[in-house]
Amino acid sequence: MQTVGPRTSSVTLSLMSELRVASWNVLHRVHGLNWGESVVAAFPEEKPRIEGITARVRALLDDGVQAIGLQEVSGDLLAELRRALVGRGYLFAYRLPRLPRMRQEGPSGLVDVSEHLVVVAADPRTTLYRAKAFQEDHGKGFLGVNLGEGVRFLCTHVSFGARSRVQLGLLATEGSLAPVGAVLVGDFNAPMGAVAAGLGEGWMLSDLRGQGPTRVNVSGKQDKVIDHLAVHRGKIREARVMKAEGLSDHHLVIGVIDGMER
Repeated sequence: MQTVGPRTSSVTLSLMSELRVASWNVLHRVHGLNWGESVVAAFPEEKPRIEGITARVRALLDDGVQAIGLQEVSGDLLAELRRALVGRGYLFAYRLPRLPRMRQEGPSGLVDVSEHLVVVAADPRTTLYRAKAFQEDHGKGFLGVNLGEGVRFLCTHVSFGARSRVQLGLLATEGSLAPVGAVLVGDFNAPMGAVAAGLGEGWMLSDLRGQGPTRVNVSGKQDKVIDHLAVHRGKIREARVMKAEGLSDHHLVIGVIDGMER
């Protein structure tokens, strides 16, 4: 587990009663190559894509987003985020046990092919809560931090299909144990209804219907809305899809959470 914070603590904080959050699956290059994703094909060199992703994360912080959850972060992207976010935000990273591997021989274009879940937070009071790979899938898991005022922020990547049931139950328990409330963001590999059923009572999910997909159409596959925000003991005032501008096969989801003050 690794963390990086600003050189100073002069971060402008909003009241916790209005929490601005974001979630983005940034597409690990090895997965993109293995599945023939057009996003990766558009970037023969990975460095420009990494720089573009990092710039978007910095822009989110500059726009007042207080907590950002990133999935499928490569070791190379993590290193660039660490460098670029010094003085801007606190970075928490969890390295998943499974190491992405190329299905066919050839270069990956990465120096460090490890895969991470990452949380970037603006609040200098943010502390690590817990990080864990799912027992059913060591390439998926969650990373949780406690933001100021006791709000728990969980970033997750959930498995597709039947394995998600146990994983969603675990995530619901982790959120329900938060002293004030919890915000859960990530790539759930399932539509809103399935995620809501898996989390159970007491959770509110973002409703992104009519805004287009979060997982964009590639390789002839159907567009999907599988990236979500979920809140326990709070309300989602606003949630919207923000275009990734060709940097990933997933668009960003951003939202404003109300009612989580102590």
